[in-house]
Order: sequence, then C-alpha cells, then structure tokens
Amino acid sequence: AEPAKVLPQKQLIVGGEGISESLLNTLHQYSPSLGVLNHYGPTESTVGVFTHPLINQAGMHAIQLGLPLANTQAYVLGADLQPVPKGVVGELYLGGEGLAQGYL
Repeated sequence: AEPAKVLPQKQLIVGGEGISESLLNTLHQYSPSLGVLNHYGPTESTVGVFTHPLINQAGMHAIQLGLPLANTQAYVLGADLQPVPKGVVGELYLGGEGLAQGYL
C-alpha cells in the first residue's frame, strides 16, 4: 500500500518510544498537512498524561513531553523531593485522577 493512502488525513497520535526525526520527516513528506501528536505516559497512568504537537524541524535531538492533560499535575523533583530548576535533571512525579490505584 502507498503510505499516503494509509496515513490518517488529519492527525496521527504516536506513543511509546520516541519518534525519530527521520520518521517524522518521512511522515510529513507523504502527508505535509498531517498533524503528529506525541502522547506520553508511564504505566502507572494507564494511557498517557502529556501531549505535544510535533513539528517537522531539522536537528531535533529529543522529543518534548509537552503539557499535562486536564486533572494531571506534573513535577520534576530532586532527591530531596523538592522541585528542581528548569533544565536540571530530576525524577518525574505525577498526580491526579488518571493514576492507578495506590499512586499519589
């Protein structure tokens, strides 16, 4: 089948492993107006908690997680469980209605 005929017409939602720059470029080559949305979430959140529209950009090194969905709180905390400054490595902590039972 031709890729352009099997791709969605408006939007493709990807999840799991990060999408590569080359695959994103290929998708836009076959369907320039296709919106691609990254959907991320750990197992504890059942499906996903972040979304981010992906734009065909050269030199993409990492995919942003995007913004939390409604009723979700997201924090990047250090070993002391305090928020770390932007750009500093930490652990992702989530809160909200979408978490599995037993998680905060």
